[in-house]
Amino acid sequence: ISRDSEVFQNLRRPDKYKGKCGVCEFNKVCGCSRSRAYNVTGDYMESEPYCVYIPQSIGKKKSSQPYNVETSNRVKALLLVFLVWLNFIPEKSSQGTGK
Repeated sequence: ISRDSEVFQNLRRPDKYKGKCGVCEFNKVCGCSRSRAYNVTGDYMESEPYCVYIPQSIGKKKSSQPYNVETSNRVKALLLVFLVWLNFIPEKSSQGTGK
């Protein structure tokens, strides 16, 4: 089954992936999540819908969209700072309530 099935043959060919996964320089080591792609899009060869990485070949292109690699990195850094900050919020205590 795994040798002759078109599905399994396609899964072994990252160069056949669609969208940004098809041009990503890491698709041979990452493998992308084919199950998430199938769940969200109905096509297991589509791009991994939750991947935030922008392949270099896409990031270098001039785009009319305001979103680019530098913006992406800033958003990731802000998200990381926010998540770290959440871990340092002290829990509510009963101090000062007279109990």
